[in-house]
Amino acid sequence: MLHIPVALQGNPSRLASEDHVGRTLVSADIPIIIAAVERARMTPWPGEYISRYLSHKLDKSAVVPDGMAGGIVRVGTKVTWMSSGGGAQTAVLHPCEANSQTEGVIDLASVLGATLIGLKVLDRAALLHSDGKFDVTVVLNIEN
Repeated sequence: MLHIPVALQGNPSRLASEDHVGRTLVSADIPIIIAAVERARMTPWPGEYISRYLSHKLDKSAVVPDGMAGGIVRVGTKVTWMSSGGGAQTAVLHPCEANSQTEGVIDLASVLGATLIGLKVLDRAALLHSDGKFDVTVVLNIEN
């Protein structure tokens, strides 16, 4: 059973607090992120990592109402990012069905999707690879 942070129970528009990790999630995305946590939890590697990472973001991020979502990577966002040693890439963040791979779509329940959700332009985050190495990923552009 997924632990829903007390701050989100009955009040999905929690404002930034002293213990948030510097990321912001959009209230309308919370149920979608919770579903992605549950879906990731039932998949082999890296499912457990994704589940814990998204749960951590739910627990430690500030939450804003839908109308304040400008400039935040959220479900449905077309995002351009770049990882260490690679060129810029663009795709839409979306909660995909299990085992579905669509070009131009990033599954929210993937390592990349879990990394990008809640970031803003020029935010950087560590992106874990299956070999255990990390790249630095930076958001270059967001189109909500």
